[in-house]
Amino acid sequence: MPTQQQWKPKARRLGNTERARLQVARAHLQEQRLDEALAEFDDILEDNPSSEAAHLGAGMCHFHKGDYELAIQHYQEALSKNPQLAPALLMSGNAYRMLGSEDQALEEFERAIDLDPDGDSARIQAGRIYAKRDQFAEAESHMRESLRSNPQNAAARILLANLYRKDNRTDEAKRELEAAIKVQPDLWIAHFQLARIYMQLDEHDKAVEALNQCISAKSDRAPAHFLLGTVQMKMGEHGAAEAAYRRALKIDPNLQQAKFKLALACIEQEKFKEALQQLQEIVNKRRKAPAAHKLLGDIYSRRGDQALAVEEYHAALRQGKEIYGKHPKLKDILDSDQDDEAKAAAFREAMEEVERMPPEEDMMKQRRERIQAVRRLRRQRASGRAAG
Repeated sequence: MPTQQQWKPKARRLGNTERARLQVARAHLQEQRLDEALAEFDDILEDNPSSEAAHLGAGMCHFHKGDYELAIQHYQEALSKNPQLAPALLMSGNAYRMLGSEDQALEEFERAIDLDPDGDSARIQAGRIYAKRDQFAEAESHMRESLRSNPQNAAARILLANLYRKDNRTDEAKRELEAAIKVQPDLWIAHFQLARIYMQLDEHDKAVEALNQCISAKSDRAPAHFLLGTVQMKMGEHGAAEAAYRRALKIDPNLQQAKFKLALACIEQEKFKEALQQLQEIVNKRRKAPAAHKLLGDIYSRRGDQALAVEEYHAALRQGKEIYGKHPKLKDILDSDQDDEAKAAAFREAMEEVERMPPEEDMMKQRRERIQAVRRLRRQRASGRAAG
């Protein structure tokens, strides 16, 4: 591997024509030597301000440096010379997207698609914006057109799967992910999304298999290890879940949810010392951690320290009023004249009733499904009117 001082692009040997200088600049850009590449492109533009290729190259340099407005200036200069330059529209759209100007980005992507209907990248980017806006029909149309041009486009299948999953079209989402994996077997995100669907369907063995494939393809993704631990907890494999959560935390030590789940796995194995360590780290870093305080209370109660257990239950109730307010007796229990052991036992019994209630995420899921059903009905009615 040559050092930075030794590296010389071969294009320098080809002369001082614009073409040779562009090759040098592109070689720098490919090597991520952005300052050197930009200097070369700027030199070319001094001699030839109309060079479309140099404007595109300079725009790419500014884009990679995070100077999106300067990038757009160069892309627009190239378009002023050649309005039919689809790559400039695509690059300009990407820069607008990075600036958060989605309307302008979408306009550029649509113009690029008009000029180059078979261009995958512009359709993918436009589809992402439509999907973000819940304009599923427009997003799906772009992805389907992209796949007609290139059935090997795994990114289009991933985006389609996400659309279908959001729209509660699980079977269609599975088909797209399975097709993406056939095209690109080591595509970790496809295995990961497939595992989420299997979890949703309570097909835990298949979820574990998909996550193992995901981790085999990309072992440094903390969410994959975390999700594997979550599936294994549901399967009662607490030791395996503990190992998965520890791997997730090794990759991302700030993944607080993994600390909490690790504590749960340790409690199930009666490893109270390890569980206490994880929970104490959580409550010392977060201003509010009601679930962690509740678990601390459970541990202290099981260890026979009822006074500390009641203190932790008080903290859980104080910090999690929106959660623990579901049961009217919780506060009365802790404020009663019973001894600490009776308070702790009554609190845990009441909490078991709370935990049997539908989780907030399940209620939100039911709400999303109702919204999606209304949207589907509206689309069907709109299609019927259009057909009529």
